[in-house]
Amino acid sequence: VNTLRESFINVLKDPEMRKDAQKNQMELEYVPPDDILKRIQNVFNQPENVLKTLSKFVKF
Repeated sequence: VNTLRESFINVLKDPEMRKDAQKNQMELEYVPPDDILKRIQNVFNQPENVLKTLSKFVKF
């Protein structure tokens, strides 16, 4: 898993990748795994009515 994380970070640092992303108006940002988990948990810790509305747009 650490090798995959390091590889992903290296891809985000790659000048060619950054140039291509900028050309396509994409923003690249590394988000550590713990932060991603917190964001996901935040989504699922919403009131039931919010999750019901969200489920119309996102399947989970």
